[in-house]
Amino acid sequence: MKKFISLGLKSEYEKNGELSSWFKMVCCLAIVPLDYVDKHFENVLLITPDIPKADVFLKYVVDTYFKGVYKVSMWNHFNTNETPRTNNNLEGYNFRLNKHLSVSRPNIYTAINKLKEEEVDASLKFFRALNGNKAPPRNKLYVINDVIFLNQRQMLLNNEISVETYIKYSIKVFDFAKLEKKLDKIDECTDDDSAESLSDISTSDDQELSE
Repeated sequence: MKKFISLGLKSEYEKNGELSSWFKMVCCLAIVPLDYVDKHFENVLLITPDIPKADVFLKYVVDTYFKGVYKVSMWNHFNTNETPRTNNNLEGYNFRLNKHLSVSRPNIYTAINKLKEEEVDASLKFFRALNGNKAPPRNKLYVINDVIFLNQRQMLLNNEISVETYIKYSIKVFDFAKLEKKLDKIDECTDDDSAESLSDISTSDDQELSE
């Protein structure tokens, strides 16, 4: 995403449906079955839009994730279950740390004091986890993403849908505008109600598939 934005493609993405669909298809490389990655990438190549710098972004993807040091098995998360599929938590931590330091290059004493605070905070979280305390609630958008992805993946594994159909519906995890709308529907719910609402979202996707 950072590379996509640095190339100045964000504004075009927001107003160009062809570019938007193509970028989501590129993102889907991370969640298609591992043995289908090459085939999916061929499909991505076939629909590459004739838009300035789209080819530059595609070259970056090839050089970094196919020809670079990262093996496909490292960044493909079709089979990921209990561990994170993104580095959002790390990005969030870095953002908060930089915000609290307030300067890009703090002096050594400021940095040490902040790291001490981080150590105390991490220790408290660790002991709370050992005691079985409930973890802080996840971002609702991430929860919705998981519901959509895991539901479609299970249907694919059960041979209830084809890979093409799986991609068609799993691509919703990259459609942030639609996710925002779904979030609005459950924003005022309690935790229990939210779980029920998320179940309804998943069910509505199943109904779409059966139509």
